[in-house]
Amino acid sequence: MAEGDPVTINVTRTGGTAAASINYATLDGSASSPADYTGTAAGVLNFDAGQTTASFTVTALSDLSLESPETVNLVLFGGNVSNPSILTINDVPPPTRFFFSQDTYSVIEDENALITINRSGDLSQPSEIFFGTADDTAQSRIMPSDYIPVFQQIIFEPGETSVQVPVQTLFDGFAEFSETVDLVLIGSSVDSPVRGVLTIIDRESMFGRQASFFDGSSRDPITDGGSGDFTTLNRTGNTSLSASEDYLIAPRGGQPVNNVGYNISPFAVNPSGGTVNINPGQTPVSLTNNNLPDLTGGVGNSGLDPGSIGRPASTKITLI
Repeated sequence: MAEGDPVTINVTRTGGTAAASINYATLDGSASSPADYTGTAAGVLNFDAGQTTASFTVTALSDLSLESPETVNLVLFGGNVSNPSILTINDVPPPTRFFFSQDTYSVIEDENALITINRSGDLSQPSEIFFGTADDTAQSRIMPSDYIPVFQQIIFEPGETSVQVPVQTLFDGFAEFSETVDLVLIGSSVDSPVRGVLTIIDRESMFGRQASFFDGSSRDPITDGGSGDFTTLNRTGNTSLSASEDYLIAPRGGQPVNNVGYNISPFAVNPSGGTVNINPGQTPVSLTNNNLPDLTGGVGNSGLDPGSIGRPASTKITLI
């Protein structure tokens, strides 16, 4: 018999035709009750006068396991009986079903989310399901987009139980609340969860807002032949990462020129400026201005290159 089917067990008598009875029982073999089959564990079969056949019923139960055939022992006792009979339950592979590995996923903005789709049931054959994304609070059809939409056929090879599908999220440059994408399985053979939610966590909310750079305040004049430190770069926001920012030396007309009337250390710079490199956690950064002796005094400006610039964006350097 096959899993999920009832089977009628017929008991036949031979010899006398008078009314009679016989006891019967079902005993576990490799199949066990009530997990694999149901039926009266023990009972009595009554034969009327002239009746040659009586019966009882055993029902095999379906499960989601792939397994070998299982057996139930059928026993008669209380009379002259033949050897016990064996009922064999043949496995019926459950149909292939598809479902998400979980109903919620999360990813940091600008990273790839891997969505896992599982299948159960008969894994011996290839099978397929469709996976798609749908806008919720996250948007894929306006600019700047929050993620790249996906709609594709997912193929499972024989024996394969799970497939991962990437969903690429995008950086939009805005500080915002977390946003969500609906995940959907499309097909007739789907199990719970058939829908999922991908939460896109705003990068700036996770790591702090993008760093903003600003220059230091103007310092006291630097005497001829002397030197003085000045803060050329501060930053706020996300200071946990390394960063770099260009700064410019912009002399006013007729005023000192970098690397001519003075120089700035420790950074080797060209006359028009240089790059300040900042280590994780470092802020501010100071440079030293060396006023070369016996040269023209005056006021020059040190400023930051356009970018994520706060205020002030420049500082005065006064040489006397």
